Amino acid sequence: MSTVAEALGAITAMFNDDPVAPRILIGGSLYLVGDVLADNGTPPK
Repeated sequence: MSTVAEALGAITAMFNDDPVAPRILIGGSLYLVGDVLADNGTPPK
């Protein structure tokens, strides 16, 4: 996987049958977190 979207898609596929959405912890890189929040439409202010 080369993008965050691909990784999240793979996680979604693994837990698709669960009634509760998985919680995902992103650690280690504030740049990565910023990219995820920007893609999600919730960039930090």
